Amino acid sequence: MRRWILTGALLAAAVAMTASMSTIADDEKGKEPNAKVGEKPKGGDAAVDTAGLADQLAAWGRENQHAGALALAARILGTVQRQEMEKGPQKKGAAMPPAEGAAKKSPRKTTPESLVDEAKALCGSDAKALAAVESMGTLGSRARGALGGCNTFYGCVAPGESDVYLITFEGEEPAEVRVQGDSDGDVDLYVYDENGNLVACDNDGTDYCIGDWTPAWTGNFTIEVRNAGAMSDAYTLTTN
Repeated sequence: MRRWILTGALLAAAVAMTASMSTIADDEKGKEPNAKVGEKPKGGDAAVDTAGLADQLAAWGRENQHAGALALAARILGTVQRQEMEKGPQKKGAAMPPAEGAAKKSPRKTTPESLVDEAKALCGSDAKALAAVESMGTLGSRARGALGGCNTFYGCVAPGESDVYLITFEGEEPAEVRVQGDSDGDVDLYVYDENGNLVACDNDGTDYCIGDWTPAWTGNFTIEVRNAGAMSDAYTLTTN
């Protein structure tokens, strides 16, 4: 009988020790950044990367008034299922007055159809150019969704202002965020985990940003799009 009592006592002590060690591990996890340190994410998300490429090309086409670039961007974007997220960002920071003479901006949604319409507007009455744009846009529509889907947010940040999003990413899976501005300013990207640790950032002085990391566990991340320039910037945020 004593042997069973002793065995039960040892088992209870072992369980208590295991629970204590688990609590300590959880506490330590709470202090560590939710990103695998020193590990570069393996490969990119095809849909996010492709949507990012289309956004870059569209921005260049708008800046240079190039119908062909916009039509090609429409074709590329047509291969991606882009889901617009309903929950918008929270505003952070004190917005500064825009530069004198700067136009008022609002978020601009980018779809294959809208890009084709922009390209047609640049073609004017040139029948051949219009036909080429229409053909390229149709090819994009046929391939829609071939590379899977991605999540998209459209926003606009004033100088000195930030848009803040809260997004959940899965543990052990590469996480990607892309931001494409309208080429008028300097937009920076900062990604923080649930403990306030900075896990990714891109603040190189342009308005095209890339952030990628691999979460160690499933958790919420704060995505901050910060306008560090002197002009308002309409941007597209894409995540996997």
